[in-house]
Amino acid sequence: MFENINAILEEKDQLILPKIELAIFENSQWVYDNRLHWSANIQNEVFFIHHQFDIIIDHSILRRSNIYNESEYQNDNAIKIRSSHYFDTSFGNSRRVYCADLLSYKSLVKKQDDGAYKPIKEYEKNINFFIQNIFRKVAFREGQLPIISRALQSKPVIGLLPTGGGKSLAFQLPAFLQPGLSIGSCKKILRSLSETDLKKEWLLHLLRAFSMYSVNNQSYISDANEELELGFDNLYNDESYHHNDFDIIEPIFTAYFEKLQYNIKENNSSFNDIKLIRAKLLLKLQTIGIENIINKNKKFKEIYYA
Repeated sequence: MFENINAILEEKDQLILPKIELAIFENSQWVYDNRLHWSANIQNEVFFIHHQFDIIIDHSILRRSNIYNESEYQNDNAIKIRSSHYFDTSFGNSRRVYCADLLSYKSLVKKQDDGAYKPIKEYEKNINFFIQNIFRKVAFREGQLPIISRALQSKPVIGLLPTGGGKSLAFQLPAFLQPGLSIGSCKKILRSLSETDLKKEWLLHLLRAFSMYSVNNQSYISDANEELELGFDNLYNDESYHHNDFDIIEPIFTAYFEKLQYNIKENNSSFNDIKLIRAKLLLKLQTIGIENIINKNKKFKEIYYA
């Protein structure tokens, strides 16, 4: 595993596997096949009580609360893995999570002249090791690797994949390969999207803007502002989509900015920019609404006097 992860890491962040002296405490009641321990140092509970360790991995997913008391050898260096059935927290007053700095990964894909992404052959075997050994898949599906590559590099990314296209894996693998905590959240930015919608240039601009605003990175704000204005300008001009019907455009405008402002907190450096752009775009939208009313009145008069 270390060989494969180092192959896709930048040189400054490559990992060194330390020498590990492993001692295993086993309970004969739960040993399925002790040959799986290979030549590990097998010890009983007394040994663990009288010795200190740099780290203890206490793994007991079958344990249930109020059935088995924690042993005396528990200490601050213990990592506990339990099932959701175990809720006794007497072994510690609080839960603590220690995270290393994020790792710097190389790009795993190269963008082609036509906008498509092609895997970099040099790293294919290394990244495939993880999908094959963790997820038991032979290879990545189309579109997954470009998303994973950007996520591993801590760059903003939105993945538009069809149902069953492997969206979950595209964020699960980067979460596994980067230190720290990962939070998965699914937010409905707009209404449900059809295949035709996903070909709309205005929608892609809006999704790019949403992604760049969300990371709260000063270097992306200018591009995000540009994408936001382009998105709605293109929507306003896409008469084949809305047929100059204000009632189609207005819900998209309202829903988008509601979700964006919910996702972007006031301490986000782009918060004021978004408010100004929204006011500017709203003025354009209101102009469209007025023109829409005028056109409807004209049509009504034509029909009435015909």
